[in-house]
Amino acid sequence: MPCLCDFCSAPNAVWRHPARNFIGYAAGGVVGESVGDWAACHECHKLIVSDDRVRLTATSVLTFIARHPELEAFKSELATEMGILHAQFFDNRTGPASAIP
Repeated sequence: MPCLCDFCSAPNAVWRHPARNFIGYAAGGVVGESVGDWAACHECHKLIVSDDRVRLTATSVLTFIARHPELEAFKSELATEMGILHAQFFDNRTGPASAIP
């Protein structure tokens, strides 16, 4: 089974970005926790390394809406929330990326 990119869900993640665990969101009694490293495809990895957070979030939103077109009306809100989640990822990175064997 291929490793999915944690940013855009591409089925070909080839990079591992080490990160501490953190709470991604808490709403309505539901808590979403990010546990451990994040996988990234080559394209998202390039955006992470170049610190292009705007394009990283835009890519993530576009691929998410492509899989869930019924959420197009919430594109702006999704971009805000994904941007916040990505900022938390950047704040919790613990070292350089390494290739996934």
